[in-house]
Amino acid sequence: TLGSGIVNRFHHSSGAVNSGHVASGVVRAAINFVIDGGTTALASGHKGHVQIPWNCDLESLVLLGNTSGSSVRLGIWKDTYANFPPTSGDTITTSGVPLLSGSSRFLYSGTAALSGWTTNWSMGDILSFNVLSGTTFTRVTVGMQVGVK
Repeated sequence: TLGSGIVNRFHHSSGAVNSGHVASGVVRAAINFVIDGGTTALASGHKGHVQIPWNCDLESLVLLGNTSGSSVRLGIWKDTYANFPPTSGDTITTSGVPLLSGSSRFLYSGTAALSGWTTNWSMGDILSFNVLSGTTFTRVTVGMQVGVK
């Protein structure tokens, strides 16, 4: 199973960073990680890492699967570059883990949904993505919207 990460920062055609909420001054960016098992259901285990390029706060996390009626539980661990690699003790969630079950999409958004999660991330931190369990998904995208500080 392969994992790949993509980090996007939104830019305006003028070269300035574009913000969907200019009045608040918050720049939004996306960090995406794709877990792809090819034609095989996702197996449990570590799938890869992404390094955080800015100081930011997690605002939402969406799970997108390639089929409905499947399930996957993900562990997302965060630690500093100096402490690489992150371990299960570095989980960003203290009450449950991201779960996609019976649907092809699920959104964790807002204070209530992210309650108890570590949402304050520093430039250079490393995220580790781990499939804890799953059924028939062969590909899952983890999309994270962050507010850049």
